[in-house]
Amino acid sequence: MADIRGEPFLAHLMRYHVHRGAGHFILSVGYLGTQISNFFGNFFEGVPISYAVEKMPLGTGGAVIKSVSHLKSSEPFLLINGDTFFPVNSPNLKEFHLGTNADLSLALFHATEPSRFGAVDCDKRGRVIGFNSGNAKLGQPANGGVYMLSPNILPNLTAVDIPISFEETIIPALIASGYRVYAKTQSASFIDIGVPADYATAQNVIFN
Repeated sequence: MADIRGEPFLAHLMRYHVHRGAGHFILSVGYLGTQISNFFGNFFEGVPISYAVEKMPLGTGGAVIKSVSHLKSSEPFLLINGDTFFPVNSPNLKEFHLGTNADLSLALFHATEPSRFGAVDCDKRGRVIGFNSGNAKLGQPANGGVYMLSPNILPNLTAVDIPISFEETIIPALIASGYRVYAKTQSASFIDIGVPADYATAQNVIFN
């Protein structure tokens, strides 16, 4: 709900994805979540919103697990963080996801600072062979927190104990279990509004 030019950051983020064909939002909310649900209600620019409400912190993985019951389609779905802006073209990511027959696809960016972002190692075909394998060096592919998931992996997600981290536990476990995890590097910039410098930058970003 951080203010960006008179609107919550989340509104800019959701509008970006409305323009790229989003047909349903599932917002995972916890502490002070009613501030979000009261503001947005059940629709955003004509797109329906469902809320997955955490009564206790579930971790990023637990939030995904709780949210999947609200899915209305068996199509691959996009998973993003609500406090970062990484302008990935989701239709193109879905095309890549389907083309590689992936179970999970990651959008990567080139690290703009050393030792801040988690490195992602891929083979020549784009299959992920190392995730969060230390800090990404300047210019090295790093995790952008934008994912495309196929519903076939959901039964395995719902079987785990929570709270649990999506990035630190679930993704490495999927890779270790032989699931098809692929990654595509994007040319877009990554903004994390939890970092003061990035929050200042976000005030001048065009979200469209």
